[in-house]
Amino acid sequence: MTLFALLRDRCGLSHREATEFLGVRLDTVKSWSSGRNPCPPGVIEALRSLYRSMDRAASEAVKLHKKQRAGTLQLNTGGKRFAEWPGGSGRALLGIVAALVDEPVEISSTEP
Repeated sequence: MTLFALLRDRCGLSHREATEFLGVRLDTVKSWSSGRNPCPPGVIEALRSLYRSMDRAASEAVKLHKKQRAGTLQLNTGGKRFAEWPGGSGRALLGIVAALVDEPVEISSTEP
């Protein structure tokens, strides 16, 4: 596994979603994932930055949930905020949040 593939996976991006996020061709993403071609440092930094943003957002969501003492955590995949994350990173972010809380989690896909 390459560093690019690992970070792409941790960010929840498919090959196609990575092409859209990074503005490159699909064959380029596949060659970086396989290690056939070296991945530029700027691309690695973009993925690291995306993951750090996801991690911060997840931590803030958990803090807010704990502060509200709301019991069951409601995660919604249909809202505008979810759509702001590139590709599958929104799903990955919700996965991080769900992993960090001790309460039950309910997932919906309705517009708020």
